[in-house]
Amino acid sequence: MVGNKLPFGSGGWSQKKLPVSKLDLDLMNARFRDDAENQTQALEFMLAVAGGKCLKLFEDLCMSGDLNPSDLPIVVAEGNRYRVLEGNRRLTCLKIWKKPGLLDSISEDLRNKYKGRFESVIQEAPYAPPNEIKVVVVDSIEDADGWIDKKHGRDKDGASTVEWNAFEKDRRQYRKTNKKTRAFSFVDMLNAEYGDELEMMQSLSVLLQIQYTILERILNNPVMCDDLGVRYESDGRTRLDQGAKSMRPFFARLLDDLAQKRKNSRSLGDVEEISEYLTLLREETLGNENLSPTNSNKPPEPTKNDPAGGAEANSYPRQGSENQSKVKDAAPVKKRRKRKPTVRVLQGVSMDGFSGKTAKLVEDTSVLSVDNNPVIVAILLRVILDIACYQFLKRFSKQKPPHSLDEKIKRVLKIIDPQVSGELGKAETTKPFDILFRTVDDDKNYLRLVQFAVHSSEYSSTAGETKELADRFEPMLVAMNERMRQNQVS
Repeated sequence: MVGNKLPFGSGGWSQKKLPVSKLDLDLMNARFRDDAENQTQALEFMLAVAGGKCLKLFEDLCMSGDLNPSDLPIVVAEGNRYRVLEGNRRLTCLKIWKKPGLLDSISEDLRNKYKGRFESVIQEAPYAPPNEIKVVVVDSIEDADGWIDKKHGRDKDGASTVEWNAFEKDRRQYRKTNKKTRAFSFVDMLNAEYGDELEMMQSLSVLLQIQYTILERILNNPVMCDDLGVRYESDGRTRLDQGAKSMRPFFARLLDDLAQKRKNSRSLGDVEEISEYLTLLREETLGNENLSPTNSNKPPEPTKNDPAGGAEANSYPRQGSENQSKVKDAAPVKKRRKRKPTVRVLQGVSMDGFSGKTAKLVEDTSVLSVDNNPVIVAILLRVILDIACYQFLKRFSKQKPPHSLDEKIKRVLKIIDPQVSGELGKAETTKPFDILFRTVDDDKNYLRLVQFAVHSSEYSSTAGETKELADRFEPMLVAMNERMRQNQVS
């Protein structure tokens, strides 16, 4: 001890080599849609939510013959085995490498999708799988939590390196505090009630990765709460007035629509659009009878999460109560006038391969109405293009990024597609990036709209101009992000 202070690095963690056969996947991994019941299911869940990333990591491990020495897995002892708290994707890869037959025990869809690809990499690998790896051993889960949260960005304090998505953060939060957000509670209910429904669970897994944040707005909508009786209770549970069996067709379609992006934050931009969608979905999947709590003499059906059917705690009005007479005497509800859809840009565009600031900037821009905020959106688009191109070139180009935005864009396009030339052939065969490259290269004023939005005190972009530019550059941003994500994995 120096004075009254402990020496740096005296936290009590130890490094040691452990057999891979002694390491277990974390059944409560934050990336899973629900807790796994055993190691086989944990392997299946991991491939379901991160199979592509696992395959990329697997290729890197097999070809490099080593783990990243600056980022060791973190484990905690459980009996005579060790549970991996950090490094579950790496352990998944090592287990498959050591024993490819593990893939025979997972679902047929995942097996058909991944087994041949893993086996092909193994055949080409110049290295044999390791029997043991170096890990960091902690005394308790709590000892590791702070570091794991920093790494995955739960606290967004600037020390984070690999971001968790919104669902993974909610799941992590519940694991630590036992508090559920409305969206997480809904997912928990779906797992409990429909966990054996393969197609629904596949849709749910996809949804959690790409559109989880939209659930909060859908679940808060009056049609969902009042008409369909999907309740978020004070104890954190989601309760179904109509019961899980009755609601199955509705939820199956909802999950499929969101997983396939037939519906997203662009088409469900405001309360009215969500209400119209839910009402139509209700009519198509459930019909019009006995759906609303005020239109049914039946008590709420029991569910797996709520065996009593809500009889004790449910205080919502039922038919035959004083509230019902008020409903009968109420004036007929006027049909809502359909409004023009709100125009937005960058809808569904994820920039999770870039810095947290860039990703948040795109996310915040995507919720703004272009009609109401054309100048603000134009300014944000200019900033997004500039900082995204700069970060991309710093990662992939050995040259110093140029100052002008058009030169940055052209250099980015050359990296994304080395064959891009701007040579325009027939319309049906010309690639979009060739058109973009040619336009930026030929017309030095092409970017004047986004430039003027920032630098001119008089010029104002119109909504149409801003939308056109955003749509033109959106595919480039998507391709840039995919390249950045692939680089992160490797």
